[in-house]
Amino acid sequence: MGNYSDEIKNKFLAFKKWPKVFFKFGGVNVEAVDLQLHSNDIGNPGEVYGFDQEALKIYCKNGVVAITSVKFPGKKVIGSKDFFNSKRDIISRGDLLI
Repeated sequence: MGNYSDEIKNKFLAFKKWPKVFFKFGGVNVEAVDLQLHSNDIGNPGEVYGFDQEALKIYCKNGVVAITSVKFPGKKVIGSKDFFNSKRDIISRGDLLI
C-alpha cells in the first residue's frame, strides 16, 4: 500500500490546494505545483528517474511521476525548464528525493 503512481497522483490532486504537496531538496521543502503520470518504468521509489526541461521524473512503486512545476519558499512558481536550467548541476539520475 502507498507510493503507487495512481495513489500519488490522487493524493496530489487532493492536497494540491491545501495543505499542498512538498518534497525535500537540499534541506528545503519545495512545493510540487504540477504533477503527471509519466511511465510504467520500475525503479527504487523516491529515486530520480530523470531530470530535463520537461520535468523532474521520480520513481514510485509501479512507475514514474513527473513534477512539471515547482515553488521554492518565498519564490514564484517556476516551470520545469527554469527549474532544470537553475538546478541541473545539483539533481542527477539516481538521487533520492523524499
